[in-house]
Amino acid sequence: MKVRVTREGVFNTIGVGLLVLCFVVALARVMFRAQRESDPGLVTLRFAHWQLEGGVRDAMDVLSREYEQLRAAEGVRVRVEQMAVPERVYPNWVITQLVGGTEPDLIQLGMGTSDERIARYFEPLTRLVDEPNAFNRGTPLEGRRWRETFIDGLESPLSYNPALLEYYGIPLSLHTIRIFYNVPLYRKIAGETPTPTDYNQFLQLCRRVREYGEANRRALVPVAGSKYNAPYLMGALYGSQTQRLMLESDRAHQLRTDDSIRGLAYLDGRWDFDHPAVRSGLALMREVAREMQPGFLQVAREDATVQFVQGRSLMIATGSWDASSFRVQADFEIGVFELPLPTREHPVYGQFVLGPVSEAGTGTGLTFGLTRNSANREEAIRFLQYLGSLPASRRFAEVSGWLPAVVGVDLPPQVRPFQPLTDGYPPGFNIATPATLEAMRAYDRHFYLLLQGADASAFVEAMKRDYPGAVLQDLWASDRGRLRAVQRNDTTAAALSQIGRASRDAEHERKQAELTESQFGLELGIEQARWRLEQLGHPPARP
Repeated sequence: MKVRVTREGVFNTIGVGLLVLCFVVALARVMFRAQRESDPGLVTLRFAHWQLEGGVRDAMDVLSREYEQLRAAEGVRVRVEQMAVPERVYPNWVITQLVGGTEPDLIQLGMGTSDERIARYFEPLTRLVDEPNAFNRGTPLEGRRWRETFIDGLESPLSYNPALLEYYGIPLSLHTIRIFYNVPLYRKIAGETPTPTDYNQFLQLCRRVREYGEANRRALVPVAGSKYNAPYLMGALYGSQTQRLMLESDRAHQLRTDDSIRGLAYLDGRWDFDHPAVRSGLALMREVAREMQPGFLQVAREDATVQFVQGRSLMIATGSWDASSFRVQADFEIGVFELPLPTREHPVYGQFVLGPVSEAGTGTGLTFGLTRNSANREEAIRFLQYLGSLPASRRFAEVSGWLPAVVGVDLPPQVRPFQPLTDGYPPGFNIATPATLEAMRAYDRHFYLLLQGADASAFVEAMKRDYPGAVLQDLWASDRGRLRAVQRNDTTAAALSQIGRASRDAEHERKQAELTESQFGLELGIEQARWRLEQLGHPPARP
């Protein structure tokens, strides 16, 4: 009897075979891992992050292997495992691991790590960062307190939690926004002309790109835009026009404008959408939007990246975190230059500009925290100290192409263009930020109008209608948030006061002093904002 062989049957057999193979491989990996972790002489450390950019995982793998070798030379067997989790699922993954008690030893903070979860599941590092890092011995940082060896002094919110009054995170990197460009294509278009240093030169380059594309019948656009990266360039251009307006709105003379100050200044009439600086900023945004591909607002981050690395655009504006990925994916040399903002000498836009924008306040990132349930706490702390040392930071910058968070690192050539500019003026403010949810919704809802018509009039009229109510909602939300923080801190303050009576511990005295100062600041901010809102006829509802 002949067995009839069909294509469907062959495919089904192959499918079942692959399924069985995957099951066997998975089972073998689980058994191998269980056997390895049961080895009493082997310490296994695991750390998790969401950085899937090219070069970063390589750098973390290099540091892990070097740490293993260092500890082996000291007679300790250590195995370090890296867990790179996609950004889209990372928050839910972290929450699941923390609640289930299966979390790794170190976790990157920032997504899925609220204040409540940090307080419950993570170990404070305050005492540790106040002492020298042993891995900095023999370097210029030897003997300095660990937190003083970081560029920001561990003042970023992911490192120091002001609500919990503790240090929880150790950062490895920081980032700046730059323009990336296709070097061979640039030379074909502009020859040996230097890269733009101001806005006029940037527009001239964009015009030459379009002319080159038309002459060579290429679908070439100057800048690859998307809903992800276009705001970096457009927001910076708009902010250059509100630098002086920011100082006028800053009644407290803090040389910066937070969301509440900007909102109150709008309600107070110190700025509106007819203000010359605002109109000038909107005009800049419209100009640069014309240099991006049509429909860029509907384009995802990945699509803009593909357009750039395939040579269908000369430039793309994004953060230094994308540099390593671009170099891996592109088959051409990539150059970098600073954002081409208008200068004070610009005949049209210069009147609103203070000067170059300082990046001295750039915060750190790629911040790792130590979980409370770590089975190898002391070894995890040692590995964290290694990651945050000068030698490891130098190695991290070499392999990843990212800026290090530790001071004193001699930057590799490919990293130097991203070094923060420390000489300059405070940036201006934008219309909305992610923290002002209602204002951001109004902005996003009407943004398409900015790119239509002969000018920004349609966008301005729409924002005049929706922005005042959105600002009020955000200010009231901020008031409620500050009040909740005060109420939460009152409980902590009472506990610290009782502990202080029983023990004159220096650590508790520090916490009590910091909390008292924080409470004064919060309560002052609440009363100032409420007083201004009441004067303007918009008092928040009292709880």
